[in-house]
Amino acid sequence: MANFKTDHVFSTRENFKEWVDHVSRTLGYVVITKKSKAKTSGGYVSKIILACNQSGVKNGEHNHDPVMYMEGHEFAKQLTEDEVEDMTDNDVPPHNILSTLKSQNEHNTSLNILNAFPQVLMMDATYKTNKYNMPLLEIVGVTSTNNTFSIAFVYMDKEKEENYT
Repeated sequence: MANFKTDHVFSTRENFKEWVDHVSRTLGYVVITKKSKAKTSGGYVSKIILACNQSGVKNGEHNHDPVMYMEGHEFAKQLTEDEVEDMTDNDVPPHNILSTLKSQNEHNTSLNILNAFPQVLMMDATYKTNKYNMPLLEIVGVTSTNNTFSIAFVYMDKEKEENYT
């Protein structure tokens, strides 16, 4: 936790939170606001208590290893307040949130989504049921909300084990 120090004075709570998020994620952890006092008469928060999202730091050491894939971490990929407000205002049902976000952000390609959710991949090949009379391999991933997304479609010359590796 020695890397989690600064002498910088932050002008806003948002700037402070951005710094905390950046440093903690770089170290492989997610820090949440455990408790914070209400705004004072001067308009600023007088005290913010931060904690590891898994509530486990004793003597400067975590009770868990850093995460390997921060992109897929449940806290790291939360929607922003603006995204939540937009989804709520437009009555977007939960099962359509991923497709709505993809349509709003042209950079959310399948490879970007794969980088965010690399833990579960499925491959399935159909056997010569297309006009090319070739096996068609489909590779899909699964998000943390159990939605699938396409990664690749491949017409395969042969359907042998070595073609999959």
